[in-house]
Amino acid sequence: MLPLFAVTAELLPPQREALDAYRRDFGLQPKLAWSPEQLPDATQQERDLINQERLDAHGDLTCDEDRAYCTDLMLLRYIRARDHHLDKAYHMYVHTLAWRRQSRPWALSNPSTRTNKLSSDARIVGYDLQGRVVVYSSFAKSLERTPEHVKTNTICLMEKANACVNAGSPGSVVWVNHFGGLHKSGFSWRDCNPAFAWTAIDIFSNHYPECLATMIIVDPPSIFFGLWKMVHPMLPEKTARKGDFIKSTDDNSAKFRSVFGEELAAYLMHLIRQDAK
Repeated sequence: MLPLFAVTAELLPPQREALDAYRRDFGLQPKLAWSPEQLPDATQQERDLINQERLDAHGDLTCDEDRAYCTDLMLLRYIRARDHHLDKAYHMYVHTLAWRRQSRPWALSNPSTRTNKLSSDARIVGYDLQGRVVVYSSFAKSLERTPEHVKTNTICLMEKANACVNAGSPGSVVWVNHFGGLHKSGFSWRDCNPAFAWTAIDIFSNHYPECLATMIIVDPPSIFFGLWKMVHPMLPEKTARKGDFIKSTDDNSAKFRSVFGEELAAYLMHLIRQDAK
């Protein structure tokens, strides 16, 4: 059995058991594959569009994995990513289906994390007050940082987050990304490779559109902003606005409680303080 710190796209058995127990304790139900009434903020226009997109995509679903990916939530993300233009959303969705058949993201794992706990620190830590999945990652505790590692970890977490979506949730992810600007092993010159940025843009923009609600970037060092200055003009404005920059030395407790609730906010603040040293 893989260790719990391994980064995998599939929920490991203890993780599945913990998720089932959490849902039982809080009276939550997993999001059904096709139940538009479980989409809390979808308009009637959007529900009509996803129904039409489902009909259009029927002939392109060539395997069980394709059919598993044809959910109302997935189609809604593509509709929104293309500003409700059905043709553009459909072509984007079909492009992702081809990528998924080739890359098999649902079966990915980061082999380095199977044996080395310090290879990568990226994990789901709970839900915020809106029911969105919350991810925490730390540069300081991710010693193997290559574009391929980052790509694999990000895809694994997006796949796993989809499995954690509950009925009535917006279905998106809040990512707390600790850059560790005050830590000796935090974000540094080696991480300024533009390939890191292009990898993230490709994953979120082309294959997991509208999955990321916001990314809270903790302690980005000054060298990061040179990379940000280069990448920012190439991002859609609504994507660029998803970045929220904070410092670990500031009092973020009220802000975190308003987003994550008391318990998860306290846990995240503990992780942030720990990884800032």
